[in-house]
Formats: sequence, C-alpha cells, structure tokens
Amino acid sequence: MTMTHNPLEEERYGNDSRLEPIQSDIPASDITREKNIWQLLKSSSVLPKSKFNLIATASFFSITVLYVIFSHESVIVLKQNSLNWAERGFSFSTGILGFLVAGLAIFTAVNDVRIFTSMSRVRHRSGLSYLKYNFLSLMYVFILYLGLAFTCFTFQVFGEDGGIGSALIAFAESVFSGFDALIAKSVIIRCSIVILYTLFFYCLMLLKTFIFDIYHLMMTNIRWNAEEENHWEE
Repeated sequence: MTMTHNPLEEERYGNDSRLEPIQSDIPASDITREKNIWQLLKSSSVLPKSKFNLIATASFFSITVLYVIFSHESVIVLKQNSLNWAERGFSFSTGILGFLVAGLAIFTAVNDVRIFTSMSRVRHRSGLSYLKYNFLSLMYVFILYLGLAFTCFTFQVFGEDGGIGSALIAFAESVFSGFDALIAKSVIIRCSIVILYTLFFYCLMLLKTFIFDIYHLMMTNIRWNAEEENHWEE
C-alpha cells in the first residue's frame, strides 16, 4: 500500500512534496518504545508546531511582561490575581483532561485495531511511524495540560499566606544579610504571573490544535481503510 500526499498535513508542514510518507519496515517494538511521560514528550518534540500558536503566544508573553513591569498594582493585588488564576487554571486543566481522556478512549475503542497496526508499519517524513505521528500530537496536548495543572497547583501551595513560599522567604531573610523580602516577593510574583498567564494562553491555543488533530486522525483512519480497500481491489 502506498500513501500519497495528505493535504490535511499542510496546516503543519505546508505544501511540500518532500513530506510525503515513505514505506519502511518498523519493528513492532517501536509501538511501546516510550516507557514514561518524559519519553513521550521527547518523542513528540520532532512534531512541527503551529506557527500561529507560537506567534500568538510570543505576542501574549510580551504583553504580559510589559504588564508586570509597568503595573502600578501592589504586590498584594498581584499575588491575589495570580492565586485566582492559578485556581481557575487548575480547575480548567483538570476538567479538560477528563474530557480529552474520555474522548480519546471512546475514539480508539470504536476503531479497528488493524488500521492502527498498519499505520505503525509506515514511516512518516517526521521520522515517526504514522501511528506515532498521529497519537503523539494528541499526547503532546495531554502532557501540556497536565503541566498546566501541576504549575497551578504548585503556585497555590507556595503562594498561599503563611505557606511554603512565605516560609522560604522568611528563612532566606534570616540567613542572608541584605536580603530584601519585599523585593524578592515582588520579583517572584511578577515572574509567576508571566509563567502562569503565558502557559494558560498556550494551552488554549493547543486546544484549537487538538480539535484539528482529532479531525486529522479520523480522516487519516478513514482514508487508510479506503486505500487498503482500493489496494486489494487492484
């Protein structure tokens, strides 16, 4: 079976004939090569990233940096804003993760595993098998939302009044002479706002990409089955 150029990939790769998948014998062990989330994230690093998402996130990052630099809000107000958004981000990310996991589980359950097996034997121009190329694009979104949930949880634990963050700053103030707790709190809170806001925005952009990836995966599976039928008819 020979796969031709898939126009659905143009959103990621652009119109380039060199990116057509090529036939390749890939061992079955490649399917279970990744053993943990970090290896999944490393494997997904070869996937092309949406230029629109990167440019939009970079622009939002710049705006957020300007906000925290020139904002006249007090440290208390900025801290409360960051804690409020950390709470919202944790609830949002965990809720989205639940829907994503349920949706992917249903999708894989209703598809014929033989299609996935066939896809695992053809290498894509990205260097991954067609199976890995499609599923790792979904896993990347899962991992980023998990990272958002973890970041928001960490900010809440360290940022609450009398919490771990306050204890660490008080300890540093007692140990290091000349340590200014107010300046340290201001810098930490402003950096936290930049990290939290930017990560939240990028995850929202990934949600847009995830919708396309689901559509792409469905169309790829249908096309794969159609081309297999055409192959046997020939």
